[in-house]
Amino acid sequence: WRMMATAQASSAAIEQLKRDLADRNWRLSNLYYITDRDGNKVKFTPNWGQQRLMEEWHYRNIILKSRQIGFSTFIQLVMLDVILFNSNIRCGTIAQDRDTAKAIFADKIRFPYDNLPDALKAQRPPEGADSAFELKLNNNSSIRVGTSMRGGTLQYLHVSEFGKICARYPDKAREVITGSLNTVKAGQFVFIESTAEGQDGQFYKMTERARAQQRMESQLSQIDYKFHFFGWYEDPGNWIDPAGVPITEEAEKYFALIEREHGVTLNAGQKAWWTITKETQQDDMGREFPASPDEAFAAAVDGSYYGKHMAAVEKRGGVGSYKAVPGYPVSTFHDIGVGDYHSIWFAQFLPGEIRHLHYYQNCGEGMPFYADYCDEQYRKNGWVRNEDCTDWFPHDGKVKEWGTGKTRLEQSIQKGFHPRIPRALSLGDGINAVRACLQFSTFDQEGCSEGIKQLKNYKKKWNDQTAAWMNEPLHNEASHGADAERTLACAHREVVVPAVDSEEAARKLNIEAQQKRMKAAAKRNKRA
Repeated sequence: WRMMATAQASSAAIEQLKRDLADRNWRLSNLYYITDRDGNKVKFTPNWGQQRLMEEWHYRNIILKSRQIGFSTFIQLVMLDVILFNSNIRCGTIAQDRDTAKAIFADKIRFPYDNLPDALKAQRPPEGADSAFELKLNNNSSIRVGTSMRGGTLQYLHVSEFGKICARYPDKAREVITGSLNTVKAGQFVFIESTAEGQDGQFYKMTERARAQQRMESQLSQIDYKFHFFGWYEDPGNWIDPAGVPITEEAEKYFALIEREHGVTLNAGQKAWWTITKETQQDDMGREFPASPDEAFAAAVDGSYYGKHMAAVEKRGGVGSYKAVPGYPVSTFHDIGVGDYHSIWFAQFLPGEIRHLHYYQNCGEGMPFYADYCDEQYRKNGWVRNEDCTDWFPHDGKVKEWGTGKTRLEQSIQKGFHPRIPRALSLGDGINAVRACLQFSTFDQEGCSEGIKQLKNYKKKWNDQTAAWMNEPLHNEASHGADAERTLACAHREVVVPAVDSEEAARKLNIEAQQKRMKAAAKRNKRA
């Protein structure tokens, strides 16, 4: 009887094990071992963020995250699980560089595989020579990690820290978009995860498209990307004992903003954790531990020339509703482009302030087009365009345009501009001049939003050999708005700003407006 009971129990256990092994969620919580932050071997159990992603993922997924949630580990285990229990599957992970790829494979794929139950490894032994980047199993399934996945067909693709790839390796980011993503057919699975790296590059653009579809509650197709966001306050681990941690006035304003905009009530331990972490992260806090997608993308970009300076402008309230001050001329500041972007800042030089009113950029148009656009802005906003208004151009304004035989300055004069070229500074001195001007600059948020983004995203080139930022600008879309701002900074050195009686200026504007109305009325009467 005891032998029969034991046999029945063993049979029941085997049946239960079969049911368990058929359940992916059970496997992910019971089969795999990883190394924790302290270097200890521990059984993997999905945390709050990993569990939520597992419940909510779509075929294609964009994941904007706070640090230390462990999505890279989780996605590697998902793909390892897929190749263990399915035949003829190809999985791939793209890392930002070769060393990172090697570390991901060793720590997040090979280590969990080597620590599987011996019986399971016996059923799924590796095939081929040992590799530091690829694991092939005897069921014709494999997973590999590299810096590119062009060629072949994948059923699962993971792009790790795509924001950093876009920021540091724009050519590699283009390769991911045009090559690697095209290896995954509709109905298969893509996970693109990263912290934010400014409002530039493919990660930002893809995220914004996915967010727009989420806001509109659009029905997602198999090739649409679903947006996932995980903020710092959602992580239970972001808590410390609040005893003895003073909360600053700045921090309290930030917490009030979170509670107001996100409906979240932070406890004292969360507030203390954020305050202490902010002391070490400084300007990187919004990028590494954001509370919202907008905060993540608004943070200063690594390698940015003006990111921290623009953050200081925002902190002191220099971005908001800043309209033109009557009596002071509104001038334009250009970076000229023909096949490339032509960028224009509209600004006033005031006593102790540079007021940025509007920013515009376009490409593929000649000087007459931009002259007409400027005239339209002056008319629409009621800015006075007189002999005191100067249109500042860089030194390439003297270059003749092919097909016209005239310089851009000559064309601008014909269109009513008052062009002037400031004394040239070296690139380094010009950048420092911009930094100096930003200390007393203000920006109208409505008119300058695109230009503000360009200033934040103007950054240095990344040197892959030295793994450091070079002292040389990366030429991208942000370069043009930044170069137009450099024209402004050079011009500011040459202008003496007169003090203006605001009441007298307002009276003059009223008189001019009345004269215009009288002339218009006279014309109407003449026609009648």
